[in-house]
Amino acid sequence: MAPRPCRRRRTRPEATNGLDRLTAALADGSPGGVKVTTTRHGEPWISVPKLEKLDEPTGLQALKDEVVRRWGVLDLLDVLKNADFDTGFTDEFASVAAYERIDRAVLQRRLLLALLALLALCTNMGIRAIVATGEHGESEAALRHVRRQSMTVEQTSRRPSRA
Repeated sequence: MAPRPCRRRRTRPEATNGLDRLTAALADGSPGGVKVTTTRHGEPWISVPKLEKLDEPTGLQALKDEVVRRWGVLDLLDVLKNADFDTGFTDEFASVAAYERIDRAVLQRRLLLALLALLALCTNMGIRAIVATGEHGESEAALRHVRRQSMTVEQTSRRPSRA
């Protein structure tokens, strides 16, 4: 499975400090809705309540309108397709299976859609939403399969072998 690109990795002191603050909050009864239970396979489990939706920042809609006025709407899938046409970067993704039975054109389309879903994680959109919004004819299971088989951490983080 490919790494989530939008999350910053916490350093050990930050993680330790956060856990210490959680322990202190649980001890004094002010964890803000956070609960530690032992209902998940006999192991401690931390549940966090959903946050309330924030108000839209002032000026954000005006900014969105100005971007659309100046540049129009840009389809990220088209950008990925053009980048792949120019560079052939999807050739760098090889299946971890013993052999590949998927036609290369179908695999390329699924790789582009799975990469789009990976990028969309930054906006709380995933493979399910990509499948629901597209007219590409690919199923959620097919995209998840391609992501599992062909998009390893090593493949998504290494530099391309050709310029």
